[in-house]
Amino acid sequence: MTLSSIYFQFQFCGENLINRLAFENKVNIFDTELSQAPSAYRDAVYGYAFGKHVEEVNQLLKKNDSLLPEAVMGYARGGALKEADKLISNCKQNKDAALKAKIFGMAQAGNTLQVNIALHTSSEKYLLPAILGYASANLKEPLFNLLEGTRYYGDAIKEAAKNGHSALVEELLTACGINCNESAAKDTLNAVEEIAIQRMLNKALIGYTQGCHFADAGKMIALGANPVHAVSELENMPGSKTEAIALFTKRIPNKQMYSKTVNELQKRSFDFKETFFKSNHTPKDAEKIDLEKLQSDFLQLFPDKNAGIENRNTQ
Repeated sequence: MTLSSIYFQFQFCGENLINRLAFENKVNIFDTELSQAPSAYRDAVYGYAFGKHVEEVNQLLKKNDSLLPEAVMGYARGGALKEADKLISNCKQNKDAALKAKIFGMAQAGNTLQVNIALHTSSEKYLLPAILGYASANLKEPLFNLLEGTRYYGDAIKEAAKNGHSALVEELLTACGINCNESAAKDTLNAVEEIAIQRMLNKALIGYTQGCHFADAGKMIALGANPVHAVSELENMPGSKTEAIALFTKRIPNKQMYSKTVNELQKRSFDFKETFFKSNHTPKDAEKIDLEKLQSDFLQLFPDKNAGIENRNTQ
């Protein structure tokens, strides 16, 4: 069986399939078809470090030391801060990226004490990684504490969307003055307001598309996000794009937006026959993929799918 690229891209709570399997370390990822994923090594080293599998991490770093930030991030999320610091101390280049990765991982773990200490030392440098880490792990309280008064709401919205946190995305959009239950009446908005609202909706659309949460992406389009931004993300998606495009277009909520998306795809020279775009927008090679079932199956990998990742961070 050849796995669809959707299986590599689907993201939830800061993890994808390769991260999750590396965390568990029950199978050798590189003996499976998962090794075909363009980011297989980066995803694997993060998962191994998150699960504190030091030997596997070191083996991958020997092959490619540019993976060090991902290893640091995984160790920090898993609570192995000594291992993270050991890698940082041995970092020969781009140590700043490794330090930011540590902040991101600690934020994902909900380690607010260490994050706050780092922010006290250098708040401007580490603020965005901390915000993104909290957003990716659905940690609302520390996220909103950091966001207040910053320009990073759009970044938080995109990261939360990428990781499938639709309730958090709605709260962030609400904090920006956007009602997620209905699209804004354009005749009641001035130009500045309209641009600001669409910018945030576009951020959510981009994030949902990056994480393959296409049903939520469709909702953002219904609220006024521009589907062209999703097309750009689909275009940059590694591997076969056919399934992703089919699943995305299937969830576009109205004919006008659907036509706009199809035109954009065709303008960008996607090699699809006209029959690809039928009324149900689903080509044969995507009919076998049930995205909702994929999401359900993926969540079953977590100890508590309702609590997400946080329970593991406190063990």
